[in-house]
Amino acid sequence: ARRQITYTDDTGTTFTKNGNGQDYATLSLAELRTIRRFDLGIAIGDVNESRTIDATDIDLVRSNAGNALYDVDGDFDNDRGDFDLLVYNILHTGPGDANLDGVVNIGDFAALAANFNTVGGWAKGNFNTDAVVDISDFALLAGNFNRDFPRTAIPEPATMGLLIVGATALRRRCNRR
Repeated sequence: ARRQITYTDDTGTTFTKNGNGQDYATLSLAELRTIRRFDLGIAIGDVNESRTIDATDIDLVRSNAGNALYDVDGDFDNDRGDFDLLVYNILHTGPGDANLDGVVNIGDFAALAANFNTVGGWAKGNFNTDAVVDISDFALLAGNFNRDFPRTAIPEPATMGLLIVGATALRRRCNRR
């Protein structure tokens, strides 16, 4: 990098690196990877850069704990926070949803049943990511059976309060006319 370089990561945060009196500043591998992903338009959560965020990304995040190359949340490490962000906030799903359609149902049970007592990833029914599709994965599926994971953000209580106050004020204004 040049003596001083400013770049924007995939979340829109701006960083400036300074060479501290040297001709060049050194960027870490994680910083270079962030710049590359942003320049190529790779979505947050697409850790294998396939241009699709899917069960393979979930498997890679869980099987590479501690490896910064599989960082999702931008803190240059890979931990449970990365897994939770990917599954719950990016894919809008949870344990039991093998086909990632946002609903835990008979289709997900079929995937688990077909792969029971075998080695497999999320798409095969391994929801606790321990490598084997077993009874603990069935328990996770059963606990969420018929659950529909929300696809849209739910407003915070403070936001809902403002919406209610605004709607009430608008209604009063319309009633005066």
